[in-house]
Amino acid sequence: LSFLEPFDGYVHLLNRILMQVVIQLPLLWTPTLVTAISFCIYAYTVSLFASRDYRPVMESDLMRVCVCLGLCFLPGGPEITGNFCNLHRVYAIIVFFLGIRPSTKKLSWVDLVLVFLIAGTAGEVIFFIPLFFLRAFERHRTYRESFLLSRDVYSIGFIIFFAIFNIAARSTNPSLDHPSIFVMMRATIAALFFNFGAQPLLGWWFSRWLFDHVWPVYFTLSILFVGVMIRSLRSFFNSPQKVLIFGIICFCGIQELSWWVRPGDWHFFGHFCPQFEKGALRMALPLGFCGFLFWVIFFYRQGKGWAALYLLCYLIFSNHVPLESYDLSNTSWPETARMLQLSREKGCPRTVKVNLYPEGWATEIVSNLKNSQCP
Repeated sequence: LSFLEPFDGYVHLLNRILMQVVIQLPLLWTPTLVTAISFCIYAYTVSLFASRDYRPVMESDLMRVCVCLGLCFLPGGPEITGNFCNLHRVYAIIVFFLGIRPSTKKLSWVDLVLVFLIAGTAGEVIFFIPLFFLRAFERHRTYRESFLLSRDVYSIGFIIFFAIFNIAARSTNPSLDHPSIFVMMRATIAALFFNFGAQPLLGWWFSRWLFDHVWPVYFTLSILFVGVMIRSLRSFFNSPQKVLIFGIICFCGIQELSWWVRPGDWHFFGHFCPQFEKGALRMALPLGFCGFLFWVIFFYRQGKGWAALYLLCYLIFSNHVPLESYDLSNTSWPETARMLQLSREKGCPRTVKVNLYPEGWATEIVSNLKNSQCP
């Protein structure tokens, strides 16, 4: 296993380290361990905002806990928490929270190691460089901390290093075209406005009907949404939430990175509207995260009661979405694990076929044991 071999545009450093630990244990435990570890990582990630460090961003401790609860129900969460390869979207949220943490709290060495590992796993963290730059600038201005020796600057260096590594490892680079830009803008507006603005208030079926059949209404509401966002940004400029909104704007840049990683796959961007697509909801997580936080902060600025009402509506309506059913009838893993164990210990069978989900997907594991006991 090569820790520095890019796959699908990412190095996946942290995921590969975790997988190396898991496969040292009995192979029969692998699916359970992968799922359990993924759930623990997701739970840790969404709970970060509950820390008292974020009181300057949202003063109410109870409201921050409720926001963490809402983050547990983001679209694509269940699909991510069963596969290490998809966790880079969750890791990016960890770096996001470190980036928006008030500058009064210095990054620890543990935080720095975490940023290094995640920078080598989640390429989208490149969009959080401005957040760490602002933290370094604030700490230099307020605490006279050396700018170049700041841990925030170290974090920027780690991110840039892995970004250059990922780009250098790519064999082809796509070219942008105007229709593609329109697709990205439309998908972003639909995800931010409909999924987390209209849907919690109107319900899934009615918001879907508006999106599909009444395009003038959709267009008008989209313009209103853009106006609300611009007005909010002006009011947020001198508010404690300004760094959070700035971070959300940075996070929306993930679409451009996704285009870079998967050239020509514009179907990918359709999945940023999770209620309009049944599959691949994991791809909706970043914009879902941005949309949810934006509307929570928007209503919180109007009053805690409005924010609480929005959170309640979100939990009631937003998840009434027809999801793709998963076929759990495949019980071949115990036999597959036994064959893999034999291949690992005796080199026989030399090649083991492993069936994957969805149906029809498979991979082959080839034994590298030199002293094979195969006849």
